[in-house]
Formats: sequence, C-alpha cells, structure tokens
Amino acid sequence: MRFAIFITLSLFLVSCASGPGRKKGPSPYSASWEGKTSSEKGDPKKCPANKDYMKMQWKSLVVLAGNCVQAKNFFQLERVADQLAKIEPESHWGSYYLSLAAEYRKDLPRAFWMINLALKKAPEDGIALFQRARLYWNSDQKDLALVDLKEAVERNPSIVEAHVLLGQIYFTLDETGKAKSHFQSVLARDVRNSDALLGMGELYFKGRSYEDAYSYHRKALSHNPRLALSFLRLAQIQEIYQKDLPASLASYKDLMKRVRLRKVDGDLPISLEDKIKNLSMIVDQNVAKSKEKTNVSRREPTGKKVSK
Repeated sequence: MRFAIFITLSLFLVSCASGPGRKKGPSPYSASWEGKTSSEKGDPKKCPANKDYMKMQWKSLVVLAGNCVQAKNFFQLERVADQLAKIEPESHWGSYYLSLAAEYRKDLPRAFWMINLALKKAPEDGIALFQRARLYWNSDQKDLALVDLKEAVERNPSIVEAHVLLGQIYFTLDETGKAKSHFQSVLARDVRNSDALLGMGELYFKGRSYEDAYSYHRKALSHNPRLALSFLRLAQIQEIYQKDLPASLASYKDLMKRVRLRKVDGDLPISLEDKIKNLSMIVDQNVAKSKEKTNVSRREPTGKKVSK
C-alpha cells in the first residue's frame, strides 16, 4: 500500500509541475516563506504522530515539516509533505521535504526526482539547490555537488550547512584559503557551530599550528561532545606537540572507551588499538628508563672520598 501511495503522489506532483498555467519568474513561496534545512532549529516536540496536520494551512505545514526533520520522524514528515503537496501544488516545499524523506530511506532516485521537481517550481531557491548538492555529494558526484553548492550560497548566503560543506570540500582539495573563508562565514553567524569549529581545527592541525588547532577542537567538543575526530586531535596534539605521552595515552584510552560505548560519532583515520598498544610500550619503556636512572643515582656516592 505504501508503494502505491508513493507512485500516486509522484504522478500527481509531476502533473502539477508540467501542466499548463505555471507562473513564470521567481516562486512567491521561496520569496515569502522560509523552510528549514535538515539541521536548522525546529521544535522536535511539535511533530506529533497524529493527523492534525490534515486541518492545517500550507505555511503551518511547512513549519511542522521542519519540526519533523528535527525530530527525525521521517515517516510523519512524508505524510505532512504529502498533504502539503496536495493542498498547495504550486509550492516547492512539498517536493523538497519529500526529497528529504526519500533520502532518509536511502531511495536516492526518488530523492533526486523530488528535489528536481522542487527546483522546477522554484529554480531560484538556494535551500532546494543545497539539498540537491547534498544528494550529489552522497552519490559521489563531487563536481556536480560543488557547482550546486556555489550557486546555493550565491542565492542564499545564510545557508550555514552549505558553507560548512563547501569548507569541507575545499579542505579535501587543499584549497585552505577558501575552506577557511567558508568556515569563518559560518562562525560569523553562529559561533557555536561545532562543524565549523572542527573545520577550523582541522585547518590549523594540517598547517601544524597546534595551539590554535587544540583551541578550536576543544571549542567544538564543548558544543558537541560526540565528535570523535576532535577527541583524536586533542590526543595527537598532546603526543606530537606537547610531548606529554602519559596524558596522550590516557586521552586515546578515553576515546577508545567512548567509541565502544557509542558515545561519539564519525570515522577515525587511525587504528586506536594499534596506537594505544604502541604508545603504551613507549610509555612503559620511558618509565623503566626513569626508574633505572633513579636507582643508579641512588647508588652513586654523595661526596668525595677524603684521601689519607
């Protein structure tokens, strides 16, 4: 039954997008109303699993859809977006949110279909363009993602997520100046954005400015204590720059514990088990050498013999 609903809805939306009577020029919906991207602030508690949305006007449905994204209630999001598309077919928001729901289900063909439909209705909308850029990026079409991202921030410079992703892309391309510019654009709008703080930390770590890197990664963790990479960088800086191997070893062990308890997110570029094993050997050797030096110094005479 659910599959049948998807097909019916898709055909309905396509007919609305391609039928006669389409208004030319910018969409009044994108000009007069702001939707929410997948990480903008909404109220997760205001996504009840009921059918009250059936009585709402389209603007209220857009707000509700944003709250459902925040609540990660994508089943309800799809129902709300379905209703939005039906009562306000000229609006691109129904298609936009249906794309998010399809992406969550890992149905990328449908996600692309819906977002392209949204862009046909509102080709000037930066948020919709950003969603398509994300889909391109997740399907490993990096060049197309970069084109859409650049255009998205030109159309709507306030899309924080787009600046974050652009910063990450330029970082991987070794264009550190551009990466820094985008991360700073985010922090100018939101000093607590942990993704941008992490990005700045990575830029400084890559440039071996370890004090600045340490500062930014600590700030990132203060706002998001689930960043595995930031925990790793702090441990590495303790090891490489501060030369405090016991503290570094303790930090690596703490991170390993967090990983096992699933208290952190993100992949790590090294094997923690190997790092802890190797560093433990070095620390133990240093401790043994220190004890040996201490014992030798204790056996040495404290003064000179008086000659007779």
